[in-house]
Amino acid sequence: ARRVLLDSWPVTAPVVVIPHGDEDIFRTDEVPSAETTTANALFFGTVTAYKGLDDLLTAWPQVCAEVPDATLDIAGSIGADTDQAALAARVAALPGVTLHAGYVPVDAVAGHFTRARVVVQPYRRSSQSGVSHVAYTFARPVVATRVGDIPSVVRDGQTGLLVEPGDPAGLARAVVALLRDPDRAASFGAAGRASLQSGASWDTVAGDVLRAVTGSGP
Repeated sequence: ARRVLLDSWPVTAPVVVIPHGDEDIFRTDEVPSAETTTANALFFGTVTAYKGLDDLLTAWPQVCAEVPDATLDIAGSIGADTDQAALAARVAALPGVTLHAGYVPVDAVAGHFTRARVVVQPYRRSSQSGVSHVAYTFARPVVATRVGDIPSVVRDGQTGLLVEPGDPAGLARAVVALLRDPDRAASFGAAGRASLQSGASWDTVAGDVLRAVTGSGP
């Protein structure tokens, strides 16, 4: 995003990248490890075309063929460019998929993430997404696409797996890999959680902002 900004506008001031902070506001109890869950995948956030849910639904039969007990939860408001009735009909025709359409209250967020073994972000384009940070807040690994700055947060083979956008087959393989291997999912999730604590706490964010604005800080 920094490069795009500098390439697109005649910016002469310093451009500083500030990390997205953790989402501990959503944590209320001890969080169970990803290895303790069933083979559940989660798509979380507003359902809109650029987020690639269509690719995930296309991939889902392949996932189920390799992980017969796999389930997929879709939780979030329906965007203006998405036909909710058509989406509901498509979901109803797929095994193990549940659509939770509508705004997700703060006190319901933890339940969606702690039930998941993996969080999926099949975006076709994006600059960044806070969903990765919510996933790491609950020590959940992420399967995401190589778009925008997402690869700077989802570290391939460390905190999750990256695939190319618009590739349902590749997406299915990555989701299957983590659903089949709860220990690996838990290890990636723990590494994601640690990355927030070491480099994206709100103390870190505040310090970065202070240094950017004033040239000094802790």
